[in-house]
Amino acid sequence: MKKGLLLASVMILGIALTGCGSSENATKQDEKPKKEKVEKVEKVKPKKEEKVKIDGNTFNTPDDLAVTVNEAVKGKDFEGSDIVAFKVKIKNNGKKEQMLMSGDSYITAFQDDNGNKTRLDGAILSEDNGDQELYKLQENMNNVTLRPNDEADGVLCYKLKNNNSDITLQLENALFDKVGEKVYKLN
Repeated sequence: MKKGLLLASVMILGIALTGCGSSENATKQDEKPKKEKVEKVEKVKPKKEEKVKIDGNTFNTPDDLAVTVNEAVKGKDFEGSDIVAFKVKIKNNGKKEQMLMSGDSYITAFQDDNGNKTRLDGAILSEDNGDQELYKLQENMNNVTLRPNDEADGVLCYKLKNNNSDITLQLENALFDKVGEKVYKLN
């Protein structure tokens, strides 16, 4: 008898819960979907990069550095390959400290190579390459932190494709699009 009562109560409870569940679902199905207010999202236009420009021999980069080219000289890298080294003065025009590295990712060098404008690879100098001044300038750019308005001397070095055609330095913006270029004669 106890088993029968227990079984009957479980069945009644099961039917009651099933009935509650189905009436809740029926209510949800009868409701109309709510309309949500959708706001129009405007595309954000990137800021004009007026500060990214070439002014004389000064390349104003997207990271607020002003890189002024003072002189272009030929030399040799650590492998003995011909290079061109641009002696530069770098000024931090930004509001934050910036760490320098030997090379600026927004300034690239190109040279005419048999009628093709070819991008030049960066060059690494060696203490043994004979030009201690260029080596020290390149070392000066490694892990140097410039505070706002600080300046440092440095060098941008590129492997030459040939020794007789001019070098074009190209300035690029933060999206690596060409902003401008300047041609330097090889001596």
